[in-house]
Amino acid sequence: MPARIAATIVGLSISPIRGASDLDFSRKDAVAVPNSLNMSSIDNLTVPFGISKDQENFRLLELPPALLASITSANPPSLLLKSAASETGSGLNPQNHAVLCTDAQTFNVRQVQSSNSVFILHTSVDLLHDDPCTPDANVAAIAQCTSTLELIPPAITALAALRQTLPIYNLADHQNQSGLAAHFNESEKFGRHKAFQNTPTSQREFDDAWLESCAFELDRQAWIPSASSLRGIWTSITAAAAVKDIDLTGRFRVIDLVDIIEEDGFPNALFNAVIKRVSIANGSLISGWATVCSDKCVSWVGNILVNAQPMSHQAQGISESDFLTDWKDLLPEGWRKHVTLGALKGEYFQPSKGRLAFGGNTKDVSAAISNPNGKRSGKWHEKFKNTRR
Repeated sequence: MPARIAATIVGLSISPIRGASDLDFSRKDAVAVPNSLNMSSIDNLTVPFGISKDQENFRLLELPPALLASITSANPPSLLLKSAASETGSGLNPQNHAVLCTDAQTFNVRQVQSSNSVFILHTSVDLLHDDPCTPDANVAAIAQCTSTLELIPPAITALAALRQTLPIYNLADHQNQSGLAAHFNESEKFGRHKAFQNTPTSQREFDDAWLESCAFELDRQAWIPSASSLRGIWTSITAAAAVKDIDLTGRFRVIDLVDIIEEDGFPNALFNAVIKRVSIANGSLISGWATVCSDKCVSWVGNILVNAQPMSHQAQGISESDFLTDWKDLLPEGWRKHVTLGALKGEYFQPSKGRLAFGGNTKDVSAAISNPNGKRSGKWHEKFKNTRR
């Protein structure tokens, strides 16, 4: 890179400076043009410009308008750069990338190369002939940026990121201690706080994902329960309510169900996580009492049944009537009328009349079943008819 350059920009003649030592880089003054100068004098104004020998390191970050307005407001949010811990990475590049988080939003950080020459300038102002109306402005490039960082929406949801961070809890593994002993030493355990540090999401998104997934801590280790464990503990909850004559559609004391739940082998921490997930109090238990939200509970139980289906059902499917019956049996009688396939939000498809299948990308699997040989249409014009105007 040459030590000095000269150019003409916006009618101003920019001449080489006498040397980098002529610039006072400690000063933060901007180039000022006196109001007394007329247009003809502006046309003849020269600004000495040079490139500093000692270049600094800068990264340019392009912000979305909404985020820019937020951080320049009277109460700007805190910003946090983070990524998934390398040891928890599953090989999926989207999770291992750096993200920028506010208190409630997450952005993937992407580097974009630029073919333009972008310089960071430093200015200083000296006075000539002791005349305060005639400033001598020096401009020097102290850095060159060949790329820009831009913020884009995250590639995966906060719930998916949390699932990739936390180990899966299965009741059978923990009853014989193989799940905990085989994978974790005391020094390797991490709780909720460290789980947040290792999950590339904002605090609010992490908290929402933690609540939605019924994540919990057991023996100083954070866990995310499997669908079969969630189905098992919900079955235990409904059975305990029947034994204790507790109406789950009304307000009840949480502690009244604990003893039976623990007899079935489920940890109290998982029980509390499930009750918080389906309660109307947005994840909090008020004075040990809880009220289950019917809409939350009906759809949540249906999704548990979907995710707990064995792999064999992903292909041939199961009877629709049997599935709906199992779903209703896990709900209080007054809520069974709300059981509809629409509450599953597209997490199923129908390979044939009266049968349901689950798992994977339902659209892709459904298309594969409707066209099992994977044959393409031999009529080329069929491929383009939808694009005709």
